Amino acid sequence: MAGFIKELTKQDGNFICYNLDTSSSFIDSILDDYKCLPYVSFYYAIKANGNEKYLKLMSSKGVGADCASIEEINLAKRNKFNEISVTCPGFDGKEVRNIIEQNIHFDVDNWGQLNDADLYDVNIGLRVDTEINESRFGFKIEELPSEDYLKDHRINIDTLHIHYGNKDEESLISLINYVEKLLSTNKIFKNIRKLNIGGGIELFYISGKKEILKNGIIKLHDVIQSSLDYPVQIIMEPGTLFSIPVGYLNAKVKYVNKNKIYLGFSNFNLGEWNKLNILAVNGQLINVNNEAKYTYELYGNTCLEGDMFGKFSMPFEVKKGDDIILFPVGAYNYSLVRNLHSMPNPKIIYYENGEIIYD
Repeated sequence: MAGFIKELTKQDGNFICYNLDTSSSFIDSILDDYKCLPYVSFYYAIKANGNEKYLKLMSSKGVGADCASIEEINLAKRNKFNEISVTCPGFDGKEVRNIIEQNIHFDVDNWGQLNDADLYDVNIGLRVDTEINESRFGFKIEELPSEDYLKDHRINIDTLHIHYGNKDEESLISLINYVEKLLSTNKIFKNIRKLNIGGGIELFYISGKKEILKNGIIKLHDVIQSSLDYPVQIIMEPGTLFSIPVGYLNAKVKYVNKNKIYLGFSNFNLGEWNKLNILAVNGQLINVNNEAKYTYELYGNTCLEGDMFGKFSMPFEVKKGDDIILFPVGAYNYSLVRNLHSMPNPKIIYYENGEIIYD
C-alpha cells in the first residue's frame, strides 16, 4: 500500500485512481472462498461500476455479468463476459425478445412485461418478490404464471430469481425458508437449473462473517436438493462487494476555515454512495490508532448545504494545498455521478502492475 500511495503523491489535482492490482487480489480471494462449492457462480453487477478497464479485469476472472440495460449488455459483450444474465422492469416486450434471440438469459420481472413480450418456445427465468421486505420488483407469489399458461406458450422456467437488497444473517435464513416454500408449493419451478439470489452480500465480509454466508449457501443448496433430484446452480450477483475497493479519490484542499476543510471536489457530485474514510494526507498514511489532535469537517466545493464528506479526527494539522486521499470510491460513485454547477468530474487514472496508467 505504501508504494501505491507514493505513486499517487506524484500526481496532481483532483482524480480517482482505480487500483487494479489490489482489486484483482481481492476478487481472487472471494472466488477462492467458494472453490470448494462447484454449484456456486458469481455474476458481476455492472451497474456498480461500468468502467471498461475494470470490466476487462472482471471478465478475465471468469465471472458472469449481471445487466439491467441495453448499454450494460453491450458493455458485457464488448468485454467478453462468458455468461450474461439480464433482468429489469424497464425492458419492453420487443427488447425482451431481442435479448432472448441473442441467446442471452432473461429473467422476466412482472406480468406486464411477460404479456408485452408474448413469448413462445423459450427458456426464461422469473424474478419473484419476497416476503422478506417490500419491493416493486418481481412477481407476487400469488400472481405467478400457471402451469397451463406456461404449457400453452411452451415456456420453460429454468431460473428462479430472488433479489431483495442487502443481506444479513437473519434475512439469509428467511431466504432459505422462502426458497423451500416456493419449491414445495409451485410446480412451475420443477425444472429450474439456476437459483439467482442477487447481490447485497458485502455486509458479511465487512463484519467478518463471510463463513456465515458460506454456510448459508451450503444450507440453501441442501434445501434445493431435497426438493429437486438434479444439480442446481446458485448465482450471486455482487456489485458493491467486488468493486468497492477499487477506487481512491485524491482531493486537493482549497482552503481551511477553522475546523472546516473545503476540498476541490464534491461529495454530492460523486454520488455519495459509500461512507468514505481518509486514507492519507500528502502521502502520509493515517493510522486510526494515532492520537487525534485535530477534528475536521470535510466539505465539497458546491453551494449545496449537505455536500459533506464527513467528520474526521487527524493526528496533524491540514493546510491549504494538501492532498487528501479518500477511500473507497469504487462502487456506484461514477454510476451515480452528478454535475451540479456544471463542474467537471475528476479524471480517472489506473494503478496496474505497480505503475500509474493514464486512460
